[in-house]
Amino acid sequence: MSSKTNKTDQTINTSAVQNRVIKYRGVLSVVLLTAGLAGGYVPAMAQTSSTTTSTQEYTMNNIDIAKTYIKAVQLGNQATLGSIISPDVVWHQPGDNQFSGIHRGMAAVGPMLGKMMEVSKGTFAITRADHYMANGDWVAITVEFAGEANDIKLKQPGVDLIRIEGGKIVEVWLYSRNQAQEDAFWGQ
Repeated sequence: MSSKTNKTDQTINTSAVQNRVIKYRGVLSVVLLTAGLAGGYVPAMAQTSSTTTSTQEYTMNNIDIAKTYIKAVQLGNQATLGSIISPDVVWHQPGDNQFSGIHRGMAAVGPMLGKMMEVSKGTFAITRADHYMANGDWVAITVEFAGEANDIKLKQPGVDLIRIEGGKIVEVWLYSRNQAQEDAFWGQ
């Protein structure tokens, strides 16, 4: 191949990558806006200004908090969860099941989580947390969760989206790959 052909191929490949990045940014913005998460917030990846060192450090702290949260959930460490979840947390539980809806404050969230463990006879768990992605106050975590309830074995991927302010989790949104299956799992 000539060097001219290689340059052309590189240009085409670069252009294709740029188009994918633009498409990804657009899809993420639509997801955030549709879910009602943006609320005037413009994702950092859509902004043109560069990220400062202090923002990177803050983002890393948020990822550390998210990792601590997942580990505490996996271990059932109530003390750690109590220390990193705001007493005023807003928890968005998806679907159409007995736990679905917006739960405000740990006074509502704590009993809901306890009832989930009761319904699943302690089997419901986050079995994997693979990727932690931060953008300002928000951290997205790809997870896999599993359990057994109502004669249904559940194992599927999802996304936990958490918002952190002042070192505390103040908002949680959960997404499941197969919400209908999860609804049947939890029951009415």
